[in-house]
Amino acid sequence: MKLTSSVVPAIVIAIATLASPGAAPESIRISAVVTDREGHPVPGLTLKDFELREDGVVQKIESVDAQREGPRRFAILLDEFHVDAADAARVRDAVDGFVRTRLRAEDALVVLKPLDSLTTIRLSDDVEGARRAIGSFEGRNGLYEPRSPVEEETMGRAPASGASDGASTRGSKA
Repeated sequence: MKLTSSVVPAIVIAIATLASPGAAPESIRISAVVTDREGHPVPGLTLKDFELREDGVVQKIESVDAQREGPRRFAILLDEFHVDAADAARVRDAVDGFVRTRLRAEDALVVLKPLDSLTTIRLSDDVEGARRAIGSFEGRNGLYEPRSPVEEETMGRAPASGASDGASTRGSKA
């Protein structure tokens, strides 16, 4: 496999920007991600699989070091206060589709909503838990009435039951 088309101009541009005018660089490190037509990484590439040209002249490549991509971290914010109820199913489907098809086994994610407690925010590899959180998403644009004691407290109103879970009760008078 030879690097062609858009990758080669990027490499030549990288060389041109790193080299001082009139001076030959000792070595240049170029990072590249090689994928197949479906966007999947191509494993097992060696020095023989690459060719670098400058002004049409093949340049010597001293080494190729394969590096595996590491785990990725995703934070997905489902902002229910800016999504209409009529659009919630479309948002749920799009985000769930991303989680089902784009996450890799080593990835971690957290699904957040505006009124989630800070103590519950954790990166996790629990895809099914994330999908449950996505499935419970509701658009509430324009609907700002609290639905639980935690929401009541977060929104600055005293909890309806008068009980507290240990958090401060903003807006209450002592």
